[in-house]
Amino acid sequence: MGIIHLYISCDTDAVIDVNGKNMGIITQFHSSIGIETDEKDIIISCTPIQNNPYSVYLPYSLHLTNYQNKLFCSDNGVFFVQYSQNTYLINLSPHCLELPNQSDTYIPLPNFSFSLHHNIACFSSERNNLFYPISHYLTDVKVDIIIDKIFLHAKTISGYYALILDNEFHILFENTADKIEFDGIKVITLTQLKTIAQHGRVNIFTLGNTCFTTSESYTVYLQSSPTPPACIEALPTAFLEAIYLKDTKLARSYLHPNLNAILDSRALVEFFGDFVSFTPDRDNLFQMTLIYESVPKYVKHFSFTVQNNLITNITTN
Repeated sequence: MGIIHLYISCDTDAVIDVNGKNMGIITQFHSSIGIETDEKDIIISCTPIQNNPYSVYLPYSLHLTNYQNKLFCSDNGVFFVQYSQNTYLINLSPHCLELPNQSDTYIPLPNFSFSLHHNIACFSSERNNLFYPISHYLTDVKVDIIIDKIFLHAKTISGYYALILDNEFHILFENTADKIEFDGIKVITLTQLKTIAQHGRVNIFTLGNTCFTTSESYTVYLQSSPTPPACIEALPTAFLEAIYLKDTKLARSYLHPNLNAILDSRALVEFFGDFVSFTPDRDNLFQMTLIYESVPKYVKHFSFTVQNNLITNITTN
């Protein structure tokens, strides 16, 4: 039986065990653990450590079977892709359980009342009642009437939550983001994208027939200008983040003039294609694996050469 190579990543910080052997801690962003094994049955155990008083990630186990030097995964919901003949990429997604609110909220308004009890929102008037479960831990809960819309907004663990209803308690909008604004006509949300350059995504929602839908979406910088990579090892990651977001002006600023001379913005995007995510090699941050969401899924490997804080060459195999 040949050697199988596994590269394991995770959606949260976690301790990874393989067949009872501790493999160390994996971090959420751009980190993976490389494993070599020739065992027939492989049990990967994930114990999340990124918890807080308001939510908890549940432990998770994955069973892989090595049959004739080919791995089979027991869970169809796991990201599991074969990179080469004996190399596999696996991303674990432990379930996050948000804990219920510990205190009740009651807000009387002119024509109705609002209460929140154990994450069940209750809107009540003489004509209508709505009991609606909210799957987030909320604090600093407020309810405003803006023009003729009911605007529930509150803080969550990592940002803000908004729920918008009409005066018959029909739900028009629900979302979470790092910032949410509503003027009665349109909703504007801002979400941090956690890129090296500190991108943010702005979505503008306008009211259609029955709900608010996205009418415009674009990226911005959370600071006045893009944050530069802290070291040259981070340059390929910052470059690919910009390519993924179609921020070709920023991506080209990471390239040597010789590369910019032969690659215009369109050719640059087409060169990498429509990848859905990427991960650096654990031992070489200048080696990148790009993952493509097709049927079947596939990956491509790219190698970056960096000199004087600029990318001078990109090769693929």
